[in-house]
Parts: sequence; C-alpha cells; structure tokens
Amino acid sequence: MLQDGNPSAPGHVAASFALPTSSTGGHGRSIVVESGALVWNAGSLARRRTFDDIAAIELELETDGDDPFARCDILFADGERLRILIELNRPKNVAIYRAFVTEFFERLGPAQRQRIVFREGASPARRMVSIVFCVLLLVLLLGVLVFGVASGGFFQEDNAWLAIPLVLLFVVMLSGILWRTVKSEQKTFNPQAIPDRCLPPAPRQS
Repeated sequence: MLQDGNPSAPGHVAASFALPTSSTGGHGRSIVVESGALVWNAGSLARRRTFDDIAAIELELETDGDDPFARCDILFADGERLRILIELNRPKNVAIYRAFVTEFFERLGPAQRQRIVFREGASPARRMVSIVFCVLLLVLLLGVLVFGVASGGFFQEDNAWLAIPLVLLFVVMLSGILWRTVKSEQKTFNPQAIPDRCLPPAPRQS
C-alpha cells in the first residue's frame, strides 16, 4: 500500500512522495519511504537501499539568489549518492519535501540515528566554487582599481573619480560574502530536532 506524501501513515506502510531524484543511473520523479528502506527510480532502473546502507545525510536550504532551493542528499557507505532537490518557488513541492524529510527521519531507528552522520549546509564542492568565484572577482576589481589609479584613468574625465568608491563598495561586499562563505562549513545536527534553517518554511494555506 502506498500513501502519496502522507506523513501520518503507520510505520509499516510505505509512503510515496512525488519529488525529483538523481543518483547513479539517472533521474527519477518519486521516492518511496518504507519501514527500513528507500525506493526510487534511476532512469529505467528501480533502486532500493536499506537504512542500514546509509552513511550520512545532508540537508541544505538556500533562500538567497535567483534560484532558491532545498536539498537532501543521502550518501551510502559504498559511495552512491541519492539527491532530492526542489525549487522553492513551487509551493506544492515544498510541502511534499517537508513531509518527506519528516517521514524519513521519523522512520530511522535509534541505532541508525546514532550511526549516521547528519550534516547541514552547503556541500564542500559548492562552497569551494563560491570561494574561487569570489576570489577571482576580488582580484579583478582590485586590479581595475590599481590600474585606474596608477594610470590616472579615474581622473582624466569629469566625475570619473566617482568610480573609485563604487569599486571599493563592491570590494567590501565581495569580501563580506567571501568571509561568510569561508566560515560556512557544514555542521552536524540532531536528527531528532531538525533545525528550521534546514527546511523551507511551510507554504501558506490559501
């Protein structure tokens, strides 16, 4: 028996959630939470992994930028990664995602909660990309500033010097972003009390 996104289903009843998935083998459009396993499609193949195979679970919530998203990555002991990622501009997906995470965590047993590593925040790869991007922009802006001052380019035309505080403003902003990114290492959390910063806010009822 399958119940579509019903977090109140008894533990022995499988709960199905219409969420996009990606893993080894391809992408899928749903994931099923059983009493002790996860089932999903990877392309044309059906995949099933038990909770005992899970080594770590990562949650990330990105509310800034043009494409805010929520992510749940499930890493298995053999290196396979199952990713559930949704865009926050789709309220229906947000509600289903919240129900999935809640249901999934509730079905994990005490021994599994103790063994699995629970992390929240940006993945190391995405964090490194952000750091490199900020550093490159900072180098570019500082190069423009030094070149403009040394060559006198900022003073050759009327009001051209106004570009100096503008460039400095961008340098300060990028420095702040870089500092926050450097400090934003993944942190562990208690799976029995999922932090609000890990889950998207529940959609408002219309």
